Amino acid sequence: MSYRLTLCVACVLAFAVWAPQAHAAPLQAGSDGLRCQVATPVLRVRSAPNADQVGTAYGGTWLQAMARNTDQTWAKVNWSGHQAWVMTQYLRCDGALEDLTTADETPEADAASAASPNASASSSSVSDDPAIPPLAQAMYDAVNAVRARFGLPAYSLDPRALDAAQWQADDMVARRYFAHNTPDGRRPADLMHDRGLPCPGWCGQNIIMGMTRDEIGYSIQWFMNSPVHRANLLSQRYSGIGIGVAQTSSGTRYYVLNFFGE
Repeated sequence: MSYRLTLCVACVLAFAVWAPQAHAAPLQAGSDGLRCQVATPVLRVRSAPNADQVGTAYGGTWLQAMARNTDQTWAKVNWSGHQAWVMTQYLRCDGALEDLTTADETPEADAASAASPNASASSSSVSDDPAIPPLAQAMYDAVNAVRARFGLPAYSLDPRALDAAQWQADDMVARRYFAHNTPDGRRPADLMHDRGLPCPGWCGQNIIMGMTRDEIGYSIQWFMNSPVHRANLLSQRYSGIGIGVAQTSSGTRYYVLNFFGE
């Protein structure tokens, strides 16, 4: 049985049952900011200009630029629901950067926290795992809590699967779609393989979205009630996981869970 094909059908049903797709209008320069596309294969996202890296945006990802520094070399962007900074020379924007307001260049608290695991995370987290944003950490802990109930070992976090999952979550928000395959036909296996994971092979994906206080608990319940999603949570073939979370301007969050085995 092809896990990849059945997952696509099941997750479309998850989308139809849970929430409507967000319809965000293209951003123009002004109070809503400026719509910019990453024009380099890999772009470092930082808490402030020349400060610590808090994440990565990949080529083709659309970001909402809200402000700039004085000399327009850095832009303050909305990145996966957080305020962060990127270098403008690697952006291709729909308008002029000079039209953006200037902003304080001190590190954003939410961007800095995005690089650290949730302080209240459960003991299922491994101290040497890659740092992930709080909501991704909460989903990771919830997945491993389910596995523990069934006597299964915890999934380990893998930076390659994390990068692929975060890129796809950001891409869903930017291009306003909800599907395993991107609009240009790239599959989850392609995205993971590009980052060094052995796909095709034992690779799978769950996706879901929501905007409620208990959306992680709901997601786990929904996955467990769907045979193909449940199989990914409780697989003994997979050993690693990567989780990406991105949020639309209306507050809807997209979760991408990548699973793999080596």
